[in-house]
Amino acid sequence: MIVSVFFGLFNTLNSWLKSLNLDWRSELTQARIAETEKLVAKTDSNYFLTTKVLPLLKYVCETPDIDLIKIQQDYLAKYDLDLNIYQFDGKGILEQVAPKKALNQWLMKNIFPYLLEKDTKKIEKGSKDFDKKIEFTFGYGKCLLAIQDNSEIIVNSVSSGEDCFFTWAKRFPKSVLIFGSRLPSQKVIFKEAESKIQKDKDFLYMGKLEDKAETEQEANSIAANQYLSSKSLEYGIYNNQEWYFSANKNGEKYYI
Repeated sequence: MIVSVFFGLFNTLNSWLKSLNLDWRSELTQARIAETEKLVAKTDSNYFLTTKVLPLLKYVCETPDIDLIKIQQDYLAKYDLDLNIYQFDGKGILEQVAPKKALNQWLMKNIFPYLLEKDTKKIEKGSKDFDKKIEFTFGYGKCLLAIQDNSEIIVNSVSSGEDCFFTWAKRFPKSVLIFGSRLPSQKVIFKEAESKIQKDKDFLYMGKLEDKAETEQEANSIAANQYLSSKSLEYGIYNNQEWYFSANKNGEKYYI
């Protein structure tokens, strides 16, 4: 009878420990999945530009005697973002630019007062006067009304066959327009996203799934993805390591 009780207690304890382990594994799995999805979200170029560039609008407009050249150089060095920044006074008069040879200064100087205009007919006239120049700079289909209606957001476009973006804001006491002649590279975006996640979670590895492997980690990630994909899985164990994959809207996969 004592033996029976002992085995009963042993089985109960063993079942409890197994349940506890499964609960822990489940929580860990959900946490890893959440972090992988967070990594995917942070590697979206719009997210990157929204978090890095949009705060500049308020800062440039509301900071007296701001050094635009330093800001432009900092963004180029840290994020490889080649920004063209145009600061205007309350009436839309161009006051300073960065860099000194910022692109299309003449056009920006002449069209910005229209962005502050409330008379639709005057804005439409301005669009006709600068029609081709606006499309050449801001992208096909862009006009002053379209630009005016999209203040304080990142507008992606194509100029001269190259991906670009722009944003603008009217605040007090200044106004600003920021034009980026190229989108940030995925390498820079991933590095920034990785650094933010690694601050909170000390993961052994994370990265972007590549077509060809240049490192052992990349080779392992490709093999793991192929193995899991063959089983219609996004996460699981391969080669004694846990892998969690998630794809963004462009079909690019990232893993933790």
